[in-house]
Amino acid sequence: MHLTNHTDYYAQLFLTGLLLIFFFNTSHAAKIKAISIEESVQINFGTIAADNGICTMQSGGTLSGSAGQFCSGIETPAEFIVGGTNGQIIELMVTGGSNLGVTFRPAIDGSSIITMQGSSTSVFIIGEIELNNVSQGNISIPYIFSANYQ
Repeated sequence: MHLTNHTDYYAQLFLTGLLLIFFFNTSHAAKIKAISIEESVQINFGTIAADNGICTMQSGGTLSGSAGQFCSGIETPAEFIVGGTNGQIIELMVTGGSNLGVTFRPAIDGSSIITMQGSSTSVFIIGEIELNNVSQGNISIPYIFSANYQ
């Protein structure tokens, strides 16, 4: 009886050791590489009237006006290059800002959650600007583009 108990005890230690090794290997597989973000093209709505209203940039840079604004034509969406690991899931966010009576409400052109295909991808920013009693001139408006990854 005493030897049988020892055999059972050692068998239990052996199985526990296998579980510990399996857990150790699993934790190393979870390492991920940090992502990078680079702005390659700045957004540009071009020259628009100083009339109150909203100028919207759609996919591809097409402009349209509403609520009193008559912007039209094709201008330049912002482009950011996001670098990471193939298959990595990245959540994108963009928040707007305002300056001197102009409010910018940016939007991601496409999905806000991407799965990396290769080592980098382009993300385009479009959106709308709202003018409210604006003086003529060049106006810069800050905005934030950010990305979370897992």
